[in-house]
Amino acid sequence: MHVIPGAVQIANASQVLAYLKANRIDLEGILGRGSSNKGKASAMLDNGPASPGVVACEQATNYQFIIPQFDNIPEKLKNLARWLLWKAESMNGGKPRKVPYCPTLLNVRGSSTDPNTWGTFAQAEAAFDEGGYTGIAFVLNGDGIVGIDIDQCMVNGQPSMSAMTLMQQLGVEYIEVSPSGTGLRGFGYAEKLEKGVNGNLDGLKVELYSDRRLLTVTGRVLKSGPLVRLNGFADLANTIRANTVSKSVCLTANGVQEDRHGTWVRQVISGEVYHDSLRDMAGSLIASGTQPGVVVSHLRGLMQSSQGPHDDRWKARVDEIPRLVDSAVKKFSPQVVDLSRVLRPMQSSANDGASSQRFKILSAAQLAQAEPIKWMVRGLLPQVGLAALYGPSGSGKSFLTLDLGASVASGVSDWYGMRITQCPVTYCVLEGESGMGKRIAAWEKYKAQKMPDALRFITQQVDITSASDVEEMAHAICDAGGAHGLIVLDTLNRAAPGADENSSKDMGVIIANAKALQQLTGGMVLLVHHTGKDESKGMRGHSSLFAAMDCVIGVVTGQGLSWTVAKSKDDVTGTLHGFRLEQVVVGQDDDGDDITSCMAVSITPPFAQRGAKKLGRHQQIACDVLRAKFNEEGAAITYAAAYDAIAAVIDVDPKHKRERAKDAVKALAAHGMVELTETHIARLPALGH
Repeated sequence: MHVIPGAVQIANASQVLAYLKANRIDLEGILGRGSSNKGKASAMLDNGPASPGVVACEQATNYQFIIPQFDNIPEKLKNLARWLLWKAESMNGGKPRKVPYCPTLLNVRGSSTDPNTWGTFAQAEAAFDEGGYTGIAFVLNGDGIVGIDIDQCMVNGQPSMSAMTLMQQLGVEYIEVSPSGTGLRGFGYAEKLEKGVNGNLDGLKVELYSDRRLLTVTGRVLKSGPLVRLNGFADLANTIRANTVSKSVCLTANGVQEDRHGTWVRQVISGEVYHDSLRDMAGSLIASGTQPGVVVSHLRGLMQSSQGPHDDRWKARVDEIPRLVDSAVKKFSPQVVDLSRVLRPMQSSANDGASSQRFKILSAAQLAQAEPIKWMVRGLLPQVGLAALYGPSGSGKSFLTLDLGASVASGVSDWYGMRITQCPVTYCVLEGESGMGKRIAAWEKYKAQKMPDALRFITQQVDITSASDVEEMAHAICDAGGAHGLIVLDTLNRAAPGADENSSKDMGVIIANAKALQQLTGGMVLLVHHTGKDESKGMRGHSSLFAAMDCVIGVVTGQGLSWTVAKSKDDVTGTLHGFRLEQVVVGQDDDGDDITSCMAVSITPPFAQRGAKKLGRHQQIACDVLRAKFNEEGAAITYAAAYDAIAAVIDVDPKHKRERAKDAVKALAAHGMVELTETHIARLPALGH
């Protein structure tokens, strides 16, 4: 008589076989040989080797996993030596964990961060066939291969419509069923994420990974296409991350958060779940205002009290606690910098004994005696404030910005005829990082001088929508001697990952934190930005950005390259300043071919640079009227409409109103602010918003 685990007794062999088939029980578990000797199990259950019906029943009671179908796994993955095995292991009968093992060493743990524990696909398959393992897994290492995991989306053996729609939107061509049989997994190519995400999207539990992560592979294919480049992978990650932050911060004090916290603590103490519980506790505590150092100590104390084995896995989780807390600070701390909190310690020491009143009441005489604007670049950039420099892609705006920063840092006499006051410059290289070294070399070679030491660079990712990032960067800049100088964020898009530039709320956070960075450092913050689809409408994004700037510089393309002032505190005209991108050879590659970069070189004559004048009274009125008309009617308006609108507000003799309106429009055209065609007046970026 054969005894089946679970106290089921059956009289003969034929009844045993019928019982196994009916209940889909893995025969290897009964024979005590593990769950992964798929050949014998398949034969004994009368099932073909590639049959999706063969299920492995693990040591963990009531949990079953699909045996891998090796032939269906993509060749692109098979050809890479980044394979591990895994076992489903549980503690105290709880939900099993997928514990990785090395395919070349018996019973040695594997790791997604230790290549010495990885093996080839053939080695992983051979080790699996020897028995004792639940499945195989592939390691993502940031080389461009990414994974998408959607949990609990299979209904009666079929994927949900929403899950397949998401896969289709991403363009995933290889999709398989997860080991549990309840989820989907896809592979493809995409940009590397700063970190993986795990959250909810429209009712789906979605995980996206690109590096330092192992993903189980089954080969139970739903879509057997090749690995292809995916659409919007990083954007989807940002969306999920934003949803996760929003939901976590908005939890109310009705006991839900306390219950979850209790669950997380129990999971750590039992040793059942470390990483996810520590991560979620860190987020909860930081969001509630607990200091980061206190959170680190709290989590370390919990880990020391854990009843799980204090093995390598336990040690790795203890070591990552500071990183988890740091990540939580960036995610869950307030978005906007609290300047009253940050500046209070600095001001208290400097103003001991002074009045504590925040507001100062000034008389007209006191206001008239206020100091005039102090300029970093005369008539262009004040020493204190916010500015933007924008242009279409490929217009040379970053080359122009580097030349501006280097000129300010070196203290040369002028830049395009505008006097310079030397100050330190901090350049945040957030776009085109790999090419900045060549740009510096090109500048030095063309100028025949070294880049000034007062120009420093930051190449780490900066998130201006994160209060903690802004505070940390401000302190780093001040510690390096960059206070009261110029700070360049190139570009705004890369400095605000995941932000919606067209949203007034998101743009409000960006502007508030840019102002905070300026106030914490006491200098000028310059945002390098893109134009929208219609270049004539200026900077991309919400109009509040233009309104918040003290100076806006626009790069104009068309008949050559030029830049113009779209907005300035000193009402500088929109005169076009021409420049060209001069190619400079900075070295040779291994094949002896030239390595080149560019230098932004002025082509505006010195007398023209210094000849710009303010707009006259009628010209300024015409400028304001035309801005409003263009904003209402588009990039071009008729002469009649323009003349009528201007004449209606010019304060002159009615007989001369239309004549003065025509003269004002001609003057604006001479300043490069509008273009006069045969039938219409067209807007140019120099006119501003």
